[in-house]
Amino acid sequence: MVASLTRIFGMGQLALAEDIVQDTLLLALKQWGYNGPPPNPVAWLYTVAKNKAIDYLRRQKNIRKITGDLGYLLDSAYTMEATMSHLFLAEEIKDNQLRMIFALCTPVLSKEAQIALILKTLCGFGNQEIAAAFLTNTEVINKRLYRAKEKLRQMDSLPALPTGAALTKRLDTVLKSIYLLFNEGYNSSTGKDGILSYDLCFEAMRLCLLLTENPATDMPQVWALLALMCFNASRFNSRVDGEGMIVLYANQNRELWDEELIKKGVDFLKESSMTQNLSNYHIEAMIASYYCLSPSFEKTEWGEIYRLYELLEKINPSPMVQLNKAIVLAHAGQPMQSIELLLRLNELRNHHLYHAALAHIYHITGQKSLEEQHLISSAALAKSPKERDLIANKLKTLRMHSSLQ
Repeated sequence: MVASLTRIFGMGQLALAEDIVQDTLLLALKQWGYNGPPPNPVAWLYTVAKNKAIDYLRRQKNIRKITGDLGYLLDSAYTMEATMSHLFLAEEIKDNQLRMIFALCTPVLSKEAQIALILKTLCGFGNQEIAAAFLTNTEVINKRLYRAKEKLRQMDSLPALPTGAALTKRLDTVLKSIYLLFNEGYNSSTGKDGILSYDLCFEAMRLCLLLTENPATDMPQVWALLALMCFNASRFNSRVDGEGMIVLYANQNRELWDEELIKKGVDFLKESSMTQNLSNYHIEAMIASYYCLSPSFEKTEWGEIYRLYELLEKINPSPMVQLNKAIVLAHAGQPMQSIELLLRLNELRNHHLYHAALAHIYHITGQKSLEEQHLISSAALAKSPKERDLIANKLKTLRMHSSLQ
């Protein structure tokens, strides 16, 4: 709805589009609360949003000034309704979404601001979730979003999809946004409704499918990201137990894995291989495939996964890649070298996963006092209640075993 309304009002009126959507959703909450949802809730929402937009335009004296390149069609009572109805057709909605995603990737904004805006405007992220995705705080994100929206006010219409090199350059930011959207759903930073937010993950997959359906964005790296998400989504049902507690990879019930999604992941990974330029999504999808196709935790090909992480670090170096590489190195039989790698990761010393990783490897090496020390640090830094519960259980088990010895 935001994308379609912004197509009507222009990028400079993004706040107006968001206000109309908010009014539409409030009306839905009120009416559906009494009567229940209509037979086609999506059509109902789009119709109400469209009608609210028409009502707003009819009250304006200078429609062309508000509506940018569509002003000449919306300025006439004879063409307004037909034009608005056309913009809310299924194919037009898809086109509007792609236009909006790529419009937010305008070069006038920094890459960080572009991704933050996409997550906020089109993916429904709160500022705290965006901050978690960027490993920063909400104050930084608040300022970033404010400055970005100020710059957008200077833009008129929602531009068409860019072409050639311009599209390829913007596609990188679009894919990073979809990737972060899926990651937030797969491992929720807020944990309000548990560790998993299925809606966010499936929305990310839907947006990625949308990119594959458009000839301009049907590219190998898009298929690679889609493969990665399929592999990770295939393990949804095994990642939490009946009480909502997190289940780590080593203890997951493989019978709960979705074989159909794994098969789709393999197919999409093959589709993505029609290129000589491997993206970080290709490497991550290959890593995920090893996890999904291994018959057991013990038979996981840790050496191959470690080599892929080394390649990933060259393509897309980041502290999180180094952290994961270190964990895999420990499972590949070199825990002491793993500890050395982690102790050099100063950028993550205030992140709960850093201490959780060290605690895990100290557990492997039998260094219980250090394991306990880092579990306590991890618990203090974790924001998700479910992650704190997992760490608390590890501490309880460690202390119980220590008292028995």
